Amino acid sequence: MNKKEKGNEKDNPLTSALLEANSRNIRDVLSQYGLKANLVLGAALCVSLVLNTTMFSYIINTPNKYFATKNGFVLPVVPSNVPGYSDTDVMEFASTVMNKALQLDFLHYEQTMSSQKQYFTTTGYDSFYKALESSGQKDNIINNKLNIRTSISPGSLVTEGLLNDQKTYAWQFRYPVIMQRVGHFDTYKEERYDLFVQVIRVSTDSNPNGIAIAAVVLKPAEA
Repeated sequence: MNKKEKGNEKDNPLTSALLEANSRNIRDVLSQYGLKANLVLGAALCVSLVLNTTMFSYIINTPNKYFATKNGFVLPVVPSNVPGYSDTDVMEFASTVMNKALQLDFLHYEQTMSSQKQYFTTTGYDSFYKALESSGQKDNIINNKLNIRTSISPGSLVTEGLLNDQKTYAWQFRYPVIMQRVGHFDTYKEERYDLFVQVIRVSTDSNPNGIAIAAVVLKPAEA
């Protein structure tokens, strides 16, 4: 009797209509909320894309504010037309580099020169290297198996300011120098010179220090 009643309930047109109506309502509700969920998700993805694009553009286009030198210092990035360093720091930099560059000996001549190349501009290094060659100093040191003892006294600032291009800041220093040639059997007389060094600001992309030696002139000291 129960089975028959259940079968009749299924066959009842009114019941079928109600079931169909309920199913339709459920589908409509799900479809409506599903559309809203898709719209919300799409909007969120658009916002995320815009934010990511903006952040990426900011990172790429924002210049670095600081850079690290090889000596471990972290310094602010400044344009090459402003000093960025104190006169004293630049003077000490040039003195240290030149003191090492002029401690030459016949066994390690090329090694000594190459080790200091990183502190010069390309033009500055080539000029310094060729000056030692053209003056005969290189051949004299190597052929006669000499060592050069160099002593550089504290320097003085000659001039500073922008170069003619108005884009590069530069300093020129003068250092009293004593040089002495020492051979296997002989020690030569001390010679006194005036060492003029020009240091310029350079891009940290090409030189992490932000400064480099651009020119070197060694003249016999005035009496």
